[in-house]
Amino acid sequence: MEIALPDTVYGLVGQELNIYFDNILSGRDTRYDFNVDCGRGEQLDFGYRITPKEGEEGWYGITIQAWENCRLAASAETILKVAPADAGAGVNRSILVIGDSTTANGVMLSKLYQNFADDPMDITLVGTLGGAPVCHEGRSGWTTEQYYQDPESPFVFDGVFDFSRYMAAQSFGAPDYVLINLGINDVFTYEDDSALQEKIQSMLTQYQAMTVSIHAYCSDIRIGLCVTIPPAYDQDSFGKAYGCDISRWRYKLNNFLWTKALIETFTGQEDANIYLVPINTNLDTRYNMGLESTPVNARNSYTELSTISNGNCHPDESGYWQIADAIWYFLKYMEVS
Repeated sequence: MEIALPDTVYGLVGQELNIYFDNILSGRDTRYDFNVDCGRGEQLDFGYRITPKEGEEGWYGITIQAWENCRLAASAETILKVAPADAGAGVNRSILVIGDSTTANGVMLSKLYQNFADDPMDITLVGTLGGAPVCHEGRSGWTTEQYYQDPESPFVFDGVFDFSRYMAAQSFGAPDYVLINLGINDVFTYEDDSALQEKIQSMLTQYQAMTVSIHAYCSDIRIGLCVTIPPAYDQDSFGKAYGCDISRWRYKLNNFLWTKALIETFTGQEDANIYLVPINTNLDTRYNMGLESTPVNARNSYTELSTISNGNCHPDESGYWQIADAIWYFLKYMEVS
């Protein structure tokens, strides 16, 4: 068993942050007991939670250990960086988000925009899709490869990903941030480990080339690589949507191997204006992927809650709030670092 945890997570005074154990494990969290070592926050049954208070701005080390049968199975460390509530006061940052359906549907970005509605800092979302104030470059079902080389990609010119030519074709100015929120569609259906690893290496190569192209246009742009969100906590949503064709455990493993490689490849590149944005840790995959009441079987009127079919990889409104929160905390902290 392994833990894949970004080396930095971000918090904001007055706002809840979670690190859900199942989201960072290669296996199922119910197999393990956990220890969390941190001077702030709470270790709960499902994970670590903190709502920083005023005066708790700053850095805090967090160590998460998973134990199996009284033996240490895995351990990981991260730094919690907490921004004050007034970080970025009077600043307006422009943000371009490249993504899949979790960006294209506009829900997460609408929540992000709402987070800043009463914040002393402002944001402007830019892109050719959506509509003001929630503009973006999100396309349902799209993969990294499509954005990188598909002729339909707005970034591809003469077969090459060229951010400078994309910007020349648009009427908005250089963004302060480019966020890349991809990965679900890339690795969703893989069942062969070697083919999956080949795909992951291709994705990493394309991510690296995309960052080079963005910085060739403007090296001051902060590139945020969103750590791909995990799937729903239960198998039910996969069964409802795909029958027996796709299992939750297999996609969970694919997602873990991809996020682990993403973290390992891009950790420590802050000086190059490349950051990991840990949206994966803060998403409640048990309760915030969309629930419905379902009969336990045809001969029993008792019902139980299970995840809706579309919730295998798509959060409900509350889940998109949590993703937006993680991006909010990241953007706020960038104003104090």
